[in-house]
Amino acid sequence: MADCEAKLSRATKLISGLGGQKTLWLSISEKMSVTYTNLTGDVLISSGMIAYLGAFNSVFRDELSEEWVRQCGEKKIPNSGKFSLMGVLGDAVQIRNWGIQGLPSDAFSVENAIITQQTRRWPLYIDPEGQANKWIRAMGKESGLKLLKFTEDKYLKYLEMAIA
Repeated sequence: MADCEAKLSRATKLISGLGGQKTLWLSISEKMSVTYTNLTGDVLISSGMIAYLGAFNSVFRDELSEEWVRQCGEKKIPNSGKFSLMGVLGDAVQIRNWGIQGLPSDAFSVENAIITQQTRRWPLYIDPEGQANKWIRAMGKESGLKLLKFTEDKYLKYLEMAIA
């Protein structure tokens, strides 16, 4: 009987301690409900960004995504109203890891990294400062990325083996 009373006492303390979290969980639930409703349009715009806008600068991407948000509104496709690729497909932990691996923290670089991770195509990097090169090397180090230069003697042999 004493054991059951102790368990009941602990359960009562736990429930009363979690009671203050109710308002937090209700607000999170409401936000998640809105996010879930807007998911259709946000994923549609994200798909367009990944498929078509990877090669363009941030100004053009922003202009076109705003146009797509407007068109979604006209066609009554639910969306968040202000599109952010990082908000839809970004993972804060992954983005932090990319920063540790040398990716610049600006929004354009993070968007490029998300597009790189989500696409099946091979991206073309125009990288005069070498930041993307550094990031890809650091990211590929874990998976055994091999680097080749055109000037290597056995370049074609390595390339053939990699393709095979």
